[in-house]
Amino acid sequence: MIKLGLVTCRAYPDLTEDDQLLLPAFKEKKIIAKPVIWNDGPLPPNEYDFLIVRSPWDYFLSTAEFISWMNKATIAGYKILNKPEIIKKNLHKSYIKELQRRGILTADTMFIPKASILKLEEVFERKRFKRVVIKPAISAGAFETYLVSRDEALDFNPIAAKILEFADLMIQDYIEEIETNGEYSLIFLNGEYSHAVLKRVAPGDFRTQTDFGGTVEAVKPSADLIDQAYEINDALGFDTLYSRVDGVYSKDEFKLIELEMFEPCLYFSYHEKSVKRFVESVIERIG
Repeated sequence: MIKLGLVTCRAYPDLTEDDQLLLPAFKEKKIIAKPVIWNDGPLPPNEYDFLIVRSPWDYFLSTAEFISWMNKATIAGYKILNKPEIIKKNLHKSYIKELQRRGILTADTMFIPKASILKLEEVFERKRFKRVVIKPAISAGAFETYLVSRDEALDFNPIAAKILEFADLMIQDYIEEIETNGEYSLIFLNGEYSHAVLKRVAPGDFRTQTDFGGTVEAVKPSADLIDQAYEINDALGFDTLYSRVDGVYSKDEFKLIELEMFEPCLYFSYHEKSVKRFVESVIERIG
């Protein structure tokens, strides 16, 4: 019988509510699936046949330790999905620049190296931004994420400086249509489109996470949007069990915000058939 470890963290020792839907579905296929808390330490050899990374959502607080944990698991013989080389590439959001070089339309994004001296007002002047989102280049869940307008630049310099003490800083042009059009998330399983949701921000906020009042609804994207998402998903050439394309329509163009190939929520609870699709995708991949 195949044994799967679903990698999570101490904040979600029993997996997220969304991922808990996977357990009975795997059981129906005679597959044992259990949570694996990465920061509980190294795994003994042969405990599981595969590890599937799902919700290690504190990784950005101790990235080196998380990478070390993956490396040790690999040395111990574990096969990890998505593959560690994909995860390591996706951890740092600089992959967005590579997507831009490959012709993918994204929100205008720049990165400031750790320990740099930054004056946000100069960024606004040079790039002609109206508002930007700033956050660490390795982050999740809106950690240290701020919306900054041109006239607030001086006030936010100390916050940017604080982030730069411990991380590279990401500065991304704020796509204002997120407030009216929402943000699409299109989920792919084994490289094939599966399902999608539309996330909306709460009035007066800019973050789509439900923790900040955002809402989520199931949607059926247009064929054109699905085709664009395929192009984005395939652009880096990675072979993934799962991935998620996040973006916003701005002036009738779909602009990528992020391409998640590491630990995205896959919104199983919003699409009845998605759990079955995920389990079938795992079985197809592991044989």
